[in-house]
Amino acid sequence: RALLSSEQVHAIADEIDPRYRALVLLAAYGSLRRGELLALQRQHINELRGTVSVEAQAQLVAGMGRVVRATKTASSVRTVALPAPLISELLAHMDSFTSAEPHAWLFTAEKGGPAREADLGKAWRVAAQATGLPVAHLHDLRHFGGTLAAQAGATIRELQSRLGHSTARAAMIYQHAAEHRDRELAAKMSESFPDRLLS
Repeated sequence: RALLSSEQVHAIADEIDPRYRALVLLAAYGSLRRGELLALQRQHINELRGTVSVEAQAQLVAGMGRVVRATKTASSVRTVALPAPLISELLAHMDSFTSAEPHAWLFTAEKGGPAREADLGKAWRVAAQATGLPVAHLHDLRHFGGTLAAQAGATIRELQSRLGHSTARAAMIYQHAAEHRDRELAAKMSESFPDRLLS
């Protein structure tokens, strides 16, 4: 799948229902899975440390509705450091959409209660269509964040820890994407050489 650019990520964040703006940015720059995002509570955001703690995931289960359960793997339980501007976004989000109690759901539905997959899915489709990215998926934000971390110099082990992967093989996907992007950058830089040196 094509990698989203930072401009595209922020375009979707600007376009989506404001109650999901911070979720889009957290998915992108924190590389969280959808279920992990929907299970977050106010207490999982640490303003002083600039982190988010992933401890569970929320899923829609046939016959049971919304269920909060253990993360995908034991490795998925983690604390992720976030860019300072994202912490500011999350604090503004909590002021507007999250109750003051520590156990309050971080992302809520318009009619109250925790945000559900259907709520988020509908808001995402509208925003993606409006920004000219109808084939973009929410999971593409996680891929964006993993690749960005790899481009910033993260090792396989650091990527594994940041994304909550249980194996190095999964984390290597982002290293490969970063290497591919690096080759594209090198090719682009070649255009600045004088023509006589390119022959």
